[in-house]
Amino acid sequence: MSASETIAEPSPAGPLILNEKNLGRNIFKLAGPAILENLSHSLVFFVDFVMIGGLGSTTALSAVSVSGNLYFVWMILSIPLAIGVTALVAHGIGARNHDQARRVAWHGVLLGLLFGGIVSISVAILVPQILDAMGIVGETRALAIPYERLIFGAFVFDALMFVASAAMRGAGNTRTPMLIIAIVNAINILLDWLLIFGHGPFPRLGVTGAGIGTAVAMTAGGVLMVLALFTRYSVFTLRLRDITAFSWSVIRKILRIAMPSFLENCFIILGYVTCLRIITSLGDAAIAANGIAVRIESLSFLPGLGFGVAASTLSGQSLGAGDARLAEKSMKRTAVFGAFLMSIVGLMLALFPGSFADLFHAQPSVRSLVVACLLVGALEQVPLAIFFSLGYGLRGSGDTVSAMLVTVLGMIIVRVPCAFALVFWLKWGLVGMWTAGLLDWIARALFVYNRVQRGSWRKSAAPSVQALPVVAELEGRAIDDV
Repeated sequence: MSASETIAEPSPAGPLILNEKNLGRNIFKLAGPAILENLSHSLVFFVDFVMIGGLGSTTALSAVSVSGNLYFVWMILSIPLAIGVTALVAHGIGARNHDQARRVAWHGVLLGLLFGGIVSISVAILVPQILDAMGIVGETRALAIPYERLIFGAFVFDALMFVASAAMRGAGNTRTPMLIIAIVNAINILLDWLLIFGHGPFPRLGVTGAGIGTAVAMTAGGVLMVLALFTRYSVFTLRLRDITAFSWSVIRKILRIAMPSFLENCFIILGYVTCLRIITSLGDAAIAANGIAVRIESLSFLPGLGFGVAASTLSGQSLGAGDARLAEKSMKRTAVFGAFLMSIVGLMLALFPGSFADLFHAQPSVRSLVVACLLVGALEQVPLAIFFSLGYGLRGSGDTVSAMLVTVLGMIIVRVPCAFALVFWLKWGLVGMWTAGLLDWIARALFVYNRVQRGSWRKSAAPSVQALPVVAELEGRAIDDV
């Protein structure tokens, strides 16, 4: 049997049945585990924050906040690889071509290993210089250096976890990544509890203990997620000949989809670092409060992110099966479901901001800022849900150019200028920064909705992975893929 023929592979994960009748079922089949996966992933740094808050030190919270924000900046740059892998795997599965999905998944892992390794080594070495550039000084800087070196030392495994998870999600399997991230979170919680506070025979290491726990957990997650690709639980199963066959053509196809997203994320980082620099100028209380509020709001994103994953997979597989109409209905239906759930989350943030802030045992000056930020964050939930579902749906189709344009509009044209105006001219401080973020998300939601309505994404959708070569390239020799 040739690679271009349909390959049926029974899997406990189960393939999706793509039709309008099953649309709602497919959405929740994908979104539910994805929400739980994102919950567990968010809890890794959330738990660091909560437990460090138990030390009663604003400086320690500030150090972890700065480090987490810097980690997020670099994690953004791994997203384009995940987007390219998800789109191409989804197209391959939709076209019932598992061999092509395998190739895309493995080459995505190789790219993740290369990118993650470069970041791990570079940032771990340059941490002091990076903190100096961000204006972080004194005890906050001293605490942040070992923590950042530990978590960035494990960044390569987090990148592998991210890319391997994206491959499985593109194939329609969100359950396995959910279970692996749950294991990662359990490891982190246990090690944080032992090493931050020094329970039993373990020393009390504070912020450094949190870094050790997170690094070990991420390493375990990366190894487990890649190994999962070699099991029947990934829908497709990697084989020995997949990992010995290298193809520049597959690499180019992944990068062609990833490149607009990479440029998009460069704009995100430019805007994000600018905003972060504004926040650091407001002092340790603002830095700590922003870190706490971001961690809380990151949990509120989960329904939107989960439905975004569903939209990405369904739009990609529908287009792979040649059904653009179903792809569009998938995007819009997930947006409705996501907006409904996130409006409930927004109501909870508006009604109980103090209860959420109290989880971190922050000082009164920090707590009051957290409460104010969460009230603004409550208004972000519906536009966020629309942006996630429709934006991820466009990415799943392969239209990463639209996503790039949306980001340029929101981050560079709306958020950064509004942040300067509200923080420095109107003297709104940290609340001004969050208000600028609210205006950014509203602008992005409106713009991405317009792009979906216009339908231009159908023409710019990713080429089906059926176009990938059937013969792999390895040292210039043809290898049968049978």
